[in-house]
Amino acid sequence: MKNTDNIIAATKTTMIRTMQERVESYLHHLAHHVRLSDSTLRAYELELNRYIGWLEAKERAKGNPSESQSRKESSSANMTSKEKETDIPSEKRDVQEVRSFLLYLSRRGLSSRTINRSISVLRGLYRFMYEKEIDGVNTVATLKLRKKTERIPDLLFHSEMKQLQSGNQTDASFFEIRNTILIEFVYATGVRVGELTSRTMEELESVPKSLLIRGKGSKYRYIFLSEKLRSLIPSYIKRRKQFIIANSLVECEAFFINNRGNPLSVRGVQKIFRSESQRRGLMKSVHPHMIRHSFATHMLESGADIRSIQEFLGHSSLATTQRYAHVNLRYLQAVCDKAHPHGREKSKE
Repeated sequence: MKNTDNIIAATKTTMIRTMQERVESYLHHLAHHVRLSDSTLRAYELELNRYIGWLEAKERAKGNPSESQSRKESSSANMTSKEKETDIPSEKRDVQEVRSFLLYLSRRGLSSRTINRSISVLRGLYRFMYEKEIDGVNTVATLKLRKKTERIPDLLFHSEMKQLQSGNQTDASFFEIRNTILIEFVYATGVRVGELTSRTMEELESVPKSLLIRGKGSKYRYIFLSEKLRSLIPSYIKRRKQFIIANSLVECEAFFINNRGNPLSVRGVQKIFRSESQRRGLMKSVHPHMIRHSFATHMLESGADIRSIQEFLGHSSLATTQRYAHVNLRYLQAVCDKAHPHGREKSKE
């Protein structure tokens, strides 16, 4: 019986190793052929590693049953289940495996949004596997996304946005003007944080009115720089050059740099937004995507049509942009509650 157990264990180890190789191949495909952004690729990798980790834990649990049974009973039961398992076509085993994993996520209390992300990632993996090397029907493709409650994006009121934009630029240090222009850049253009950190000196040294940028899914779009943003750029470039010379740093092509003269990272920008919101007296913890949401909502409020906002934000689907129509109604309701005398009375109670 030990030999049989060893063979089964070796088979399971081979299955896990094969899945790991397929995941690596899929991630390579996403990086070099689909050309996903680094942040999206990391999100895919995290989801797939979680799935592999669950498969490994499941196999370990099978190999070490918690109930104390007689060896013979355990052996015969296991052999029966193994025989049954080998009778199941691989495509049916695949979808059963994924369904069990999704049930595990659900029992852990993860949101429908998170589970839907796992479904999307795993459907992509299995589609890739079946197209490349596996014969049969990809039953994982039949898994449907779960219904989810619409998540309303966080945003800032106009007054809060003005507070965040405030600051004396006359005697500002390199870091002060850099942080101000980071905030202004996102609010003026609606760019994602990864698109912000990708900007170069070559692009912005001439202080252009518009830029053609590559966004999510390698989709290109134009962004337009406001007069206020353009007025800040020369001052920033001057302070940037002075900072590099004063600290004997090596020049790099990135427009936004950190204290070591290296390109500013996504995480670095997120940290700056949080600290600046606190320093400028806002009660909210601000992140770059909140400013992007504010850009879209304020544009819609000012009369921009939903199709234009879709282009500004670089959304592939109009459905993604249409949630801002719902946001705008709630935003206007919040403005009314905040500004109307009855609303102010209610807040005092």
